[in-house]
Amino acid sequence: MTAPSASKGRLPSQSSLISITLILAASSFVIKLIGTLWIKAQLGNLAIHHEYSYIGDDHPEVWPIERKMVLMQMGNPMNIYTMDTEIGAAEWDVAVPGDSGVVYLGPHKQPYTVGLMHQLKCLDILRQETIKEREPGEKPSELGRHCLNYVRQTMLCRGDSQIESFDYANHLHPVDWRGIYECRDWEAVYNAVKENQKEYSEWLAKKVENN
Repeated sequence: MTAPSASKGRLPSQSSLISITLILAASSFVIKLIGTLWIKAQLGNLAIHHEYSYIGDDHPEVWPIERKMVLMQMGNPMNIYTMDTEIGAAEWDVAVPGDSGVVYLGPHKQPYTVGLMHQLKCLDILRQETIKEREPGEKPSELGRHCLNYVRQTMLCRGDSQIESFDYANHLHPVDWRGIYECRDWEAVYNAVKENQKEYSEWLAKKVENN
C-alpha cells in the first residue's frame, strides 16, 4: 500500500500568507488612492465649470483675478500718506476706489468687499483714530477696535516670512526700509475693482432707464 504524499493537503507557509496579505493590502491602497484622486479631479472639474449665483454661500472664496508677481521697493516716504495733514487725508481717502472698494458680482450684482480694500480702509480708520482729539474719558470707537483686530488677523493669516535687516543699536531706524519684496500685483486688484464698479454703474443706469 502506497503511503500518502506529503504534498497533499499542505497548508501555505507563513511567508506565503504574509506575501499574499501584503499584496492585498497594497492593491487595496492603490485602488483607494486612484479612487480618491479621481473623485478630487471630478470635484475640481465641477468647481471650474460651476457658475456661481453669488447668493448666500454660493460664491468662490477668492475673486478669480489673474495676478502676476511684481517687485516692490520698500521705503518710508515722509511726504505722502501722512497721518495728520489734509493732503494725507485725501490720499488715504482715494486709496480705496469708489464706494469703499465694494464690487458687485454675479447675475444679481451682489455686493462684496475685497480683502485688500477692506484692509486699506481699516488703515485709514486707524489713522483717524490715532489723531482724533478725544474728550476726557472718551474711548476709541468700536469701528477702530474692529479694524485693529481685522488687520492683526489678516497679517497672521498671510504670515509674511520676509527677512528684514535689523540694527538693534539704531533706535530711530532699526529696520532697513530699502528692502525689496516680491508681491502679487496689487494694481491688478485695483483695475478689476474699478472695472467692476464701472460696469455696475452702467448696469444700474440701464436698470433705472428700463423702469
